[in-house]
Amino acid sequence: MDCFERITGDVFDPYIRAEALAFSASAEAVPMAGLERQVYDRADSGLLEERRRKGELDYGGVIVTGGYGLPFKWLLHVCTPFELSDSYNETALLGECYKACLRKADSLGVKSVAFPLLGSGMLGFDPAEAYCIAKQAITEGTKGLRRMKIMLILDPGIAELIALSEKDPKAYLGGIRREYLHRGLPEEEVADLLLEQNLHLKRARAKVAAVMEGERISREIRAEKQAYLAANAGKGTEQELEKRFVLEKLSRYIKKWLMGDKPPEEYTGRPYEPEDRTQKQLAEDLMISESSISKLMNRSCNIPSRTRLMLLAIGLRLPRAERIRFILYGNEDMRYPHDENERRLEEFLSQFDEPPLYRRIRSDMCVLGLELGNGMTSDKLAVVSEQEQDQ
Repeated sequence: MDCFERITGDVFDPYIRAEALAFSASAEAVPMAGLERQVYDRADSGLLEERRRKGELDYGGVIVTGGYGLPFKWLLHVCTPFELSDSYNETALLGECYKACLRKADSLGVKSVAFPLLGSGMLGFDPAEAYCIAKQAITEGTKGLRRMKIMLILDPGIAELIALSEKDPKAYLGGIRREYLHRGLPEEEVADLLLEQNLHLKRARAKVAAVMEGERISREIRAEKQAYLAANAGKGTEQELEKRFVLEKLSRYIKKWLMGDKPPEEYTGRPYEPEDRTQKQLAEDLMISESSISKLMNRSCNIPSRTRLMLLAIGLRLPRAERIRFILYGNEDMRYPHDENERRLEEFLSQFDEPPLYRRIRSDMCVLGLELGNGMTSDKLAVVSEQEQDQ
């Protein structure tokens, strides 16, 4: 069951009774068109002066002001990102906007807060995508906070589209088609837009799922690391312990691959004969030196770069969730997927029922122009520098 109430209407409807209203705000206190403009038009004149006095906002930042004659005690001005190419993690940032508002409301002792569907208006997020982000973010953002009533206010047209997207994607597209035709667009142009919208909807859902999964795994890794640091307190500096933690985790993954069904602890360095898995074979598959694998196995190197971790994750044929976990062990604070290239790579790998052999997909990756890390295209992996392992 959702931890929020979904209400169809307008945030200024008399039956919307909340102590706080959260809404998308401009960074420089220059009211945007849409809900922000309505807030300032309806409020007393002192609102804009207080907002400007409190300075500019970064994405995800929240400024609190009084209600200034509006039916809310508090106004939470949150700087919400535009939906561009997601090259700046707009999906994750939009989710953080909800979480930041909830934390702020909690600190104020607010008993009820109303949200419009952030990002779904002029900021460009697809309504179904924006709702998916809101639902996930509110669910996660309320954990650890005291109980408060949360209302997600949906414009009637948007509410209808979201309901259709949940029950029948074809009907959802039909609703968009009627909206396009209502705007007077030619039938041929509408057909092209619907094809684009269908593709966008599929990608949006996959994108949201990938980001949310990465965030969940990142939190789990941070908890693992904190437990490890606590259990090994006094056995080295915090930096040394963090490095040891990461290398132990990565080494265990490689041993598990080499041992198959046997426990990694039983690894002796000999090939696991039933599968004929060896360090040499793994190195040959990935076109890197066997010494790189050995150093990582023995934890006698620095934490590998993100490029190397992605390469190893593919070579070890890790399932999606484990692939993300393996990569994030190197830096759990760097989201995965982190940029457009990593998202495209993840989409490409996710189309296989079972993780394929790296050498089998290498040519396909070259054709698609996919990269592994910063400029590390798959046809350049044969000359991956060993310097990072020797430092």
